[in-house]
Amino acid sequence: VAGGQWKNGGMGNVEWEGVPLRAFLDDLKLLPSGSARWLTAEGWDEPATPEGSDFAKSYVIDDTALDHAILALKMNGEPIPAVHGGPVRLIIPGFYGNMNVKFLTNLMYAADQSPSAYQSVGYRFPNMPVEPGQFKANDYTVHNSRPTYGHMIKSVIFSPLPEDHPKSGSATVTGVAFNDGMAEITSVDVSADGGKTWT
Repeated sequence: VAGGQWKNGGMGNVEWEGVPLRAFLDDLKLLPSGSARWLTAEGWDEPATPEGSDFAKSYVIDDTALDHAILALKMNGEPIPAVHGGPVRLIIPGFYGNMNVKFLTNLMYAADQSPSAYQSVGYRFPNMPVEPGQFKANDYTVHNSRPTYGHMIKSVIFSPLPEDHPKSGSATVTGVAFNDGMAEITSVDVSADGGKTWT
């Protein structure tokens, strides 16, 4: 995200506790109508500008990821602080943080996904491979891209960092690899020559 100060991105290792989403909806006997294909979650956030968009995210109702979703009430054993989206936050394991709606206020079934800019323009992947920088933020639409739902398998090196200017020879490499919530990570390989050889 433009202006982000996080280098490799925002990452954390957190334990959430809450109520299973499907059980909550079933208990309230809230069933989608025949035309409903999407579940939309809205957050309490106010738009940043008067002409701005409310924060809302939509999920395909029959996505099995929702079977693991919870209405989180606790983070690391304590009530969720407001800075992390409390008192209630929608958590979908394996989904990117922007899809885990903070300050949850509304859940609704709908025939179409939310028109919120955060769903229809922001936080999206292009449907086809593109060159870095080819797409600008407002180039994304519901037709040429898809929401940032499930994580891709990825890894991040914590040290040495590029600005450490590591010397050739022996170096200790530290980092983390994490999966998409489905595929198991069985090994991690490291390359010091741009991918020509791996250890």
